[in-house]
This record gives sequence, structure tokens and C-alpha cells, in this order.
Amino acid sequence: MRPELSKRDFSQSEAEAKIGKRVRSRVEFSGVPKGTTGKVVMADRAAATLLRPDKEIYDVAIEWDLPLRQFGTRQRALRDWFGKDEYERYLVEE
Repeated sequence: MRPELSKRDFSQSEAEAKIGKRVRSRVEFSGVPKGTTGKVVMADRAAATLLRPDKEIYDVAIEWDLPLRQFGTRQRALRDWFGKDEYERYLVEE
């Protein structure tokens, strides 16, 4: 039996339910101005799961509505990953 997740962590079903949701940043951070909008585009097991293999913790990826950026030889949309605690603290759903 797996231990219960913290209320601060996304379960797989919670994270997958966020896919397609529109969000707005409450604060400025790492190339994303306050008030920037974006969309939840992915859910995946969190890196934290490596440290706590007894739990299945998920994160969600936000693709921001910003100009494309150069990553190596390709242009791509900026994406940031959020755990549940960060998602609730730094983003608001629209």
C-alpha cells in the first residue's frame, strides 16, 4: 500500500485533470512577467518521486503565451513545471 500523498502534492488524477486549464502568473519569475497567461499542457511524475519512491507525485507543465525562444537550433514555447504547492501559490486558473 502506498502512503498517502501530502495535500501539497498532485496525484496522477489531479495533475491529469489540470491538462488544458488556462492559468495566469501571480508573480514574476524566470522570464515570465507577472500576469502572463499560459496553458497546462502535460502532467508527469515529479523528480521528487526519485527521492520518495514510495509515493507517486506528479507535476504539471505550463506552456506560456510568450514569443517563441531559441533552444539550441529550434524555437520553442517556454515551459515551466509546477508541483501542486507552487501551482496554487504562483498561478491562478482563468
